[in-house]
Amino acid sequence: MKTRKIFAAAVLAGVVCSAQAHMFWVDGANDEKTGKFVAKIGYSDDFPNYEPIMQERVHLFAPVTLTYKDGRKKELAQSGENYRYEGEKLGKGTYILLARQNPMYSLKKRSDGKWIIDKNKLDLKDLSDVQICRLMTITSIKILNLGEADDFVAKPVGEKIEIVPLQNPASFRVDKPFKLQVLADGKPLERAKLTGTFAGFLEDKRAFYGMTDAQGITEVVALRPGFWVFEVIYERPYPDAAKCDKETLKTTLGFDIKE
Repeated sequence: MKTRKIFAAAVLAGVVCSAQAHMFWVDGANDEKTGKFVAKIGYSDDFPNYEPIMQERVHLFAPVTLTYKDGRKKELAQSGENYRYEGEKLGKGTYILLARQNPMYSLKKRSDGKWIIDKNKLDLKDLSDVQICRLMTITSIKILNLGEADDFVAKPVGEKIEIVPLQNPASFRVDKPFKLQVLADGKPLERAKLTGTFAGFLEDKRAFYGMTDAQGITEVVALRPGFWVFEVIYERPYPDAAKCDKETLKTTLGFDIKE
């Protein structure tokens, strides 16, 4: 099947796509002042600006981790604002930065539409006001190329759902097509809706919309350089209907695109 092509023409033509709601992303860089590597988690509807994570949700987030070319993984330490993490300054090389909101059950109430977090249907005796139960897992990856580029980042990392570039994004350029693949449980996800935006684009809008083919692949043409983040959300029935109704898997992939 021919790879579907959706161009990010929204940038020039003014076409806008679905509104952003609590996008999840991660970014990081060496801080020359402190001599540390600093990573930040973004969890808001104001990409690319950071804001403190709500206190009642802080416990849901796992430490940000770095993956090295040789497969080593290192957890970063939370420091300062609750969305900020730091570790040793990184040398030249390619790295994978991973942020995660751990799996969270929640119940949506019929009466007011509000969500009760950290609860599933087995936790309540009376389910008359429960509209739906959801188990949600959110992950975000940022590919970092610091003076060098390696293609180990063009392989899956083993998450339930992930967006994988078919080559290191260091080679991506404006106006030149590149391919992204969506995998669920390690297998290509067909007809997955992939959206994307970049730092500086219209607030609450998407600069890219595409759908994957039978191999889980979508071809992208970026019309602007900068920090891009692509997102996919996949929903499926929960295996035990007595406990919960659906599982929602949400992931983003971020990288920098040059002119």
